Amino acid sequence: MKKVFSFVAVSLVLVLSASFISCKAPSGGGSNGSGGGGSIKNNYEVGDIVLNDGSAISYSAFNTLAEDEKDTIKTSAIALIFYKGADLNSDDAEGNTDTKTSRTLGVGLKHNRDIVYWGLMEDYPNRANIFEKDDNRVRRISTITCKCKGKTFDYSFTGDKNGSDNLEQIAEYLRSIDGVDDDTANETHYPAFYYCKNYAVRTAPNIIAESEYVNGWYLPSIAEIYQIYKNGIGANKVFDINEASKNLDGDEFLGYYLTSSIQSEYYKFDFRKKGVTGSTIGETLICPIREF
Repeated sequence: MKKVFSFVAVSLVLVLSASFISCKAPSGGGSNGSGGGGSIKNNYEVGDIVLNDGSAISYSAFNTLAEDEKDTIKTSAIALIFYKGADLNSDDAEGNTDTKTSRTLGVGLKHNRDIVYWGLMEDYPNRANIFEKDDNRVRRISTITCKCKGKTFDYSFTGDKNGSDNLEQIAEYLRSIDGVDDDTANETHYPAFYYCKNYAVRTAPNIIAESEYVNGWYLPSIAEIYQIYKNGIGANKVFDINEASKNLDGDEFLGYYLTSSIQSEYYKFDFRKKGVTGSTIGETLICPIREF
């Protein structure tokens, strides 16, 4: 039995090696990607499939694989890279954008399709931009405001374009209000934010426990989610993100998706026909994203 097992194991290694010839792996990194996180970031390109060991394969290369090789990729795929660049850095107080620091963003393959609210306020559940104890007023936070200009599916954005710290900025705002405890920016009051924050342990079975990819997921800003449409669905898309996600046993982008941004209302993005839209109703679809 030991000889048979060894033969099978060696055969499997050979198959996997052949499958990943076109993959991008961390230079100098460990087997789970933790040792090469900094170097591998710059290797990712829009249209890449990120695997749970930190390597990546382009979706076009994935399409050339045999079915059994595709099945191997499916069991370890965790995200699709949809953006690489510097124009999603948030503007500073003077309205200037850091155009040198590049960010690479990927979206999780599984989306939440249950009713999850942006925020919940006591006795006022559908219009809670900010939760405040014993206070039914709707408040706005300037630090998570992202302004959108343009026509349907052709937009530009200013303000807070990086949604990765929006939950922390909500917590900071709440701490600045007299009588509000530090723990009010919690899962009970901000379920959509916490769904994304806990995405890896709730919804993403391919992510290896205790790997670096367990953390870092968040609810995207309106500027970030627009890039999913622009590079994966729009007329000038780099790759077909719905086709790619579906072929990896993930979810397609259909309907309204919630963002972490506010202006006069919640910002949502309609992937079907309406583009950016505002709403005082806080429940919709959710897709967690992460920086890679």
